[in-house]
Amino acid sequence: MRLCVAKREAVLLMTGLLLIAVAGCGVQGKWELARVQPTAARPDFDYQALTLEKDGTYYGEPTANTGAADVGTYRYKNKVLVLTSNDGELRRYDADLENSGSTLHLEKFWMDQKVKADFKRIQ
Repeated sequence: MRLCVAKREAVLLMTGLLLIAVAGCGVQGKWELARVQPTAARPDFDYQALTLEKDGTYYGEPTANTGAADVGTYRYKNKVLVLTSNDGELRRYDADLENSGSTLHLEKFWMDQKVKADFKRIQ
């Protein structure tokens, strides 16, 4: 009986560790802009799509008003996503994964107000 309980506890512990490991790299992937609040900020939000690679690089596809595509490196730590473009421009977002990792929620300031953007995982 004790052996059975110990095995069950070991399985639960391993499952928990696996979930922590998966969640830690959860921002990697291709994300598409789904919603911006306030909606007036959508044309000026930095990216229409964002690809975050395992090697720490990113590719940002611009929205209509934001110009050319953006490439560089990123860091995600303590719910903060920092993008540094190859030309040195730094973008910082409060970031959180929601809906079991299918939504990347970013927040930043735009024209003295907080803008909230939700990206849906497409890959």
